[in-house]
Amino acid sequence: MESVKLSACPEITELFAVLEQNGLHQEKDKVKSLVDYIEDMETRLSDMTAELSEIRQAVGQIHDSTLRAKCGRLYTKAEEKLKQAKTVVVTVKNNLMQSAGHAVKTFRDKGRDALMQAVTAMRIPAALEHLKSGMHRSAEAMRDSAGRIDAMREELHEVGQHLKNAGRTLFGKPAREAEKLDADKGALAMLRRFMEGAGSKFADMEQRAGKLISKIHTDQGRESVKSELQVLMSERCKGAKAPTVHEQAR
Repeated sequence: MESVKLSACPEITELFAVLEQNGLHQEKDKVKSLVDYIEDMETRLSDMTAELSEIRQAVGQIHDSTLRAKCGRLYTKAEEKLKQAKTVVVTVKNNLMQSAGHAVKTFRDKGRDALMQAVTAMRIPAALEHLKSGMHRSAEAMRDSAGRIDAMREELHEVGQHLKNAGRTLFGKPAREAEKLDADKGALAMLRRFMEGAGSKFADMEQRAGKLISKIHTDQGRESVKSELQVLMSERCKGAKAPTVHEQAR
């Protein structure tokens, strides 16, 4: 049974509705940016987990026991990184749902201004920064593993060349060993492609989080300037009307 999408959770849909009704479009966009990011991450992590599971059998069929053990450790490390990334996403997701429910309750109890403060208290840029750091660590780990596999493939290639040379004098048996090595290299290639691809996906999500953080800060800056201009214009209007009232009094 598939879990309910975050955007369809009652806490989120209620918050969106309340923000929309109160004309708090910037606040809604801020929350939505985190919701969309989390949903995208969940989809990507699910796809990567399924892809990695398909590689398990190929790793288990590597003929060289030493190589199989090394690849097994890298496989386990990749599996752990995916689980860690999922944990980070689930934690932020649960916190967001709880905060959304609190924001709606705050609005019902205290009104629009309290709702704005509740959304600010969600600290969405900080949550995105936390996710960004997690994606960065995962990307680095996957790329490091891909580099280790490159070293293994090079070592395997050298062994293969040695056996081919031996085959010039020992017919038959070296050829069969070479076939096993080719099969092992195929499994290594599959694992490396996954590591490299996962590293790129994590790096992409890291960059996306960074862009969302920058956009939120930019929007907040524009809103702050807009508010200051409105206050200034209001003060100027009051200042322009004051002499007229004074003259009438005279």
